[in-house]
Amino acid sequence: MNNKSKEFLNKIETVSVVILLISSDILNIPSSLNIIINLISYGIVFLLIGRQWKRVAYVLTKEKVLLVLVGFACLSFFWSATPSETFTQIRALVRTTLFGAYLTTRYTMRQQMNLMCWTIALIAIISTIICIVNPSYGISITNNVTTWQGIYAHKQYLGRSMGLGASLFLINIFSQPQKRWVNIPFFLLTFSLIVLSTSRTSLLVLLLPILLFPLYKVAKKQSTVRIVFLLTILLISIATAALVISNLETIVVDILGKDIEFNGRVPLWTLVIEKVSQRPLLGYGYAGFWMSDAGSYIIKNTWAAFDEMTSQGKFHAHNGFLEITLELGLIGLTLLIIDMFLVIQRIIKLLISTQTVESFWMLVYMGIVLTVNLSEVKTFLSTSSIFWILQSSIAFSSALECSRIRKNSHLVLGEAKMAG
Repeated sequence: MNNKSKEFLNKIETVSVVILLISSDILNIPSSLNIIINLISYGIVFLLIGRQWKRVAYVLTKEKVLLVLVGFACLSFFWSATPSETFTQIRALVRTTLFGAYLTTRYTMRQQMNLMCWTIALIAIISTIICIVNPSYGISITNNVTTWQGIYAHKQYLGRSMGLGASLFLINIFSQPQKRWVNIPFFLLTFSLIVLSTSRTSLLVLLLPILLFPLYKVAKKQSTVRIVFLLTILLISIATAALVISNLETIVVDILGKDIEFNGRVPLWTLVIEKVSQRPLLGYGYAGFWMSDAGSYIIKNTWAAFDEMTSQGKFHAHNGFLEITLELGLIGLTLLIIDMFLVIQRIIKLLISTQTVESFWMLVYMGIVLTVNLSEVKTFLSTSSIFWILQSSIAFSSALECSRIRKNSHLVLGEAKMAG
C-alpha cells in the first residue's frame, strides 16, 4: 500500500472516529434512526479494533481495575432485576470501553484532544444552525424557561458537552498561542451555548481548568517550591470548601437559584438510598434498576413521574455515585472509587514528571467527571455518553504512559550500571 492510500485510509478512519464520538451521546432523533446508528457503530468499532486487535488487547491489560469493574457489570446480568435490559446495555458497555482502548492505541493524548476539539466544534456548529433554522427541534421550554438543546435530547446534554469543549478550547488558548485565532471563536461559541442551555453545572465544568491551572504552573517549578505551592493550594481548597459548606443555603438559594433540596433531588436520593439498603452488595444489576418494580416505586412517588426523560423510558438518580450503587452495589462503587483514585494518582505523577498540557488536560477531565456525576447525571459505565469513552481512554492512556516511563527509567538505570 503506497503512502497516498495510507493517508486516505487514515483520514477515513479519523472521520469515522469523529462520527462515532458525535453519535455516542443521546441525540434528539427518532428511535428507528437511533437503532440504525447503533448497528452501524458496532460495525465501525469492531472494524477499527480488528485492524490492531493485538495492541488493543495489550492496552486493556494495563488497566486491570477498570476491566474488573466492567467485568463485574457484565456478571450482574445473573442477578439483575431486569435481565433483558442489562443484557442489551452490557453489549453497548463493552463496545464503548473497547472504543476507549482503541483511541489509546491509535492516537496520542494530544491527538485525542484535537479529535475532541473537532467533535465538539462540529456539534456546536450543527446545534447552532438547527436552533436558528428549526427552533421547534433545537429549542425547548423547561420550567417556563426557553432553553437550547441543539442536536441533543435534553438541555443538560448540550450543556455538559459544551462545558467539556469550552474547557478544551480554553486550555488550548493558553497552551497554543499560535492557534488562538481558531480556539478563541470556538470557545466563545461553546460558552454561548452553555449560557443558552441554562446549564449551571456546565459553568462549574468550565471553571475547573481555571481553578486547576495553578497546579500546571506549579508542576513546572523546582521541587521545593512545588511542595510549598501544593500545600498552599491544598489549604486554600480546604478553606474554600469549609466556606461553601458553612454558607450552603445562601449559595444554593441566592446564587445558584435552586431550593435547598436541589430542585427536589433530596427526596429522590432518600428513596434511592432506601432501595440501595435492600440490595447493598450487588445492586439491581447494570442498567437494571429503573425498569424494575423498585424503580417504578421511586418514579411514582417523586417528581420523576413528571420528568420528560421518564416519558422516554429513561431516568437516573441524578448522582453518578448513587446510580452506580443502585446498579452494582457497594462492591461496584468500591471498584469505581479505587479505579478513579489510581487514575488520578497516575495523572498527577505524569503531570509532575512530564509537565505536559496533555497531563493537565487529563487531570481537568477527571475533575469534570467528578463534577458532572456529583451534580447531574451518571457518566460512569455509560453506554450513551462520550464521557465514559473519554474516561476509559484516559485511564488506559495514563496507565500506558506510566508503564513507558517506568520501562525507560529501568533501561537508563540498567545502562548506568553497565557503564559503571
